[in-house]
Amino acid sequence: MRHLISTLCFAVGFTLAFALFAAMDIFVFEHFEKMWGKAISFQVSLWLIVVGAGIAALSFGAGAAVFKFVPRKTSSLVFGVSFAAVVFGASWAGKLLSVSSGSLQVTLAVLMLLGGFAFSGILALFKRGQNGEQSNIAG
Repeated sequence: MRHLISTLCFAVGFTLAFALFAAMDIFVFEHFEKMWGKAISFQVSLWLIVVGAGIAALSFGAGAAVFKFVPRKTSSLVFGVSFAAVVFGASWAGKLLSVSSGSLQVTLAVLMLLGGFAFSGILALFKRGQNGEQSNIAG
């Protein structure tokens, strides 16, 4: 049950932070689909954020199960926010570099799958380091 709660905290942090980033991107920097307008572009973004949060949360939860640890709720929330910043930064960089939208979407989906797992592993390493346990990774 604690795994589920920490995974939900990760998803909530990711969703809220990414929604804030998307709102800033659409309403402040005016990066939106001109044909749809700002409001509909933001609604579509919110739906995509929920799907992305689900993918990232499943990946994070799977990583926590593989690394056999239960992250704290606050740590999961903070890592969800920071992971949203990483994914949003990658998305923004792809837009600035004029990467085609299809390849950008595939890249972001792979980033969310692998990144959630990797963030869980990083959190596990931090927890093992705090407890004074010897890490088997890299010698």
